[in-house]
Amino acid sequence: MTDAPPVDFSVTYEWWEGSLPPPYHYSYRITMDRTGGVIRFVAGYAFQNPPTWTATFPVPEATRAELHARLSAAGPLPPAAEAAQSVGGSIASLEWSSGGRTVTLSSQGKGDKRPTFDDLAESVRRLVPAELWGDLHARLRAFQKGETQ
Repeated sequence: MTDAPPVDFSVTYEWWEGSLPPPYHYSYRITMDRTGGVIRFVAGYAFQNPPTWTATFPVPEATRAELHARLSAAGPLPPAAEAAQSVGGSIASLEWSSGGRTVTLSSQGKGDKRPTFDDLAESVRRLVPAELWGDLHARLRAFQKGETQ
């Protein structure tokens, strides 16, 4: 059994699609704290006042504890300042706070530490229920086809 995470344990994961013309660019932010999770999905570039969909979802205490243990075990990973910049590709960041300490990582960090940034990011993305992901992507496809705002 995994120990309960500190009360202040929280996570923010942000992902931005690479450089694509509207309406194909999109981004999302997943946040989680002791009250549950929130995903904010943006269909387009922020400066274009795009449609934004926000949804909440529960995060069971056992899931929070497992995520806390996984992130804590990762130890220090290379900071974004050491990153080789991606040109035109997607980028992501992951930040978590626990016990008064905050760790920030970038998908563009370098190094061969394990678990990798992608492994940690996937742990956060899995917090969002599959049905919710399906709904958000269906809305995005409809927006890209000009069917909805």
